Amino acid sequence: MDLILNENENYNKCIDEIENIKKNKSCTSIDINKIKIGELIYIIFMPYSQKYIYDLYPKCGYVQSIEIINSINPFTNKTEENYNIIIKNMSNIDENLLHDGVSYFGQSLGYDYMIYLINE
Repeated sequence: MDLILNENENYNKCIDEIENIKKNKSCTSIDINKIKIGELIYIIFMPYSQKYIYDLYPKCGYVQSIEIINSINPFTNKTEENYNIIIKNMSNIDENLLHDGVSYFGQSLGYDYMIYLINE
């Protein structure tokens, strides 16, 4: 039970920090392929399973690097672009924008996400 409480507290702390940053600023939804280095963004996650709701905590930070990795989807045999985006979070730590996948089903991450640009 304590583990769930800690995950819930961490999740709520992340939400509160982002709300504080967004205060008195406008935010617009942005596609992952439109993000530019230096922009302040935040991301929220919607897991396909309720099990991962608190594992996929929201993130916020300045974009440090963007790497596009082309891979072949084994199910469609088509090339797909995958984005590896590093942000510097509000604790001044570099981290990946996306969480690791939580899915057992093929190439799926196991969650959807929405990215927002914070206009300073």
